[in-house]
Amino acid sequence: MVALLLPLCVRAGVPPVPKVPAVQPLTLPAHPRVLVFAPHPDDESLAAGGLITRLVHAGDAVRVVFVTNGDGYPWAVREDFHLSKPTDSDYLALGELRQHEALAAAERLGLAKRHVSFLGFPDGGLAELWRAHWSRTHPYTSPYTKEDSPPYVGAVDPDLNYDGQDLTSVVRAAVRARVVGQLRLLTLGTGRIRGRPRAVEPLRFPRACSCPRLLPLRPSAQRPTRTPG
Repeated sequence: MVALLLPLCVRAGVPPVPKVPAVQPLTLPAHPRVLVFAPHPDDESLAAGGLITRLVHAGDAVRVVFVTNGDGYPWAVREDFHLSKPTDSDYLALGELRQHEALAAAERLGLAKRHVSFLGFPDGGLAELWRAHWSRTHPYTSPYTKEDSPPYVGAVDPDLNYDGQDLTSVVRAAVRARVVGQLRLLTLGTGRIRGRPRAVEPLRFPRACSCPRLLPLRPSAQRPTRTPG
């Protein structure tokens, strides 16, 4: 059926499906130290679960940092808690539930609890921290949880505010804490945030820190060193 329909589509003027460029395997040095930043719980498993497991089982140092608890997800809170009109308390309960689920998933991947961190920043509000809430004097308030600082037990620093300066500071601290030898920083997500204040300096990570897009690990007994590009 497909073979017969394709020529008809071409004759009818339907544009052909563009070819997807070949994905090059991600190559890592031997015994890397890897820090994974996940926007929400489950991103680390869906996007990098296989890679994390392979690295952990190989004895490599892997840490995961969750930037948000995924507490700004109306569909999930309605479905999970069977609610038609969720309140801020319900969104906080969702964030707590997803934190527990993230720890359980991390254990299945082979990570110890101490190797997982939660920043507790607002789900669905990170772009606003760059656009309109950069200053510590003007924190962002989540429209879901109604919080303006990390509300979860176990957050890296509950005294932080929801602002661009504090987010930058805590991310920089997480990276610096992991820079011993060679660090590979894996960020899950490729979208750019526009409208960042021009006066803000970009993050300057110490030593050689490369941020490759997350790609399949090259199947090899000896992982070759990634060439700088």
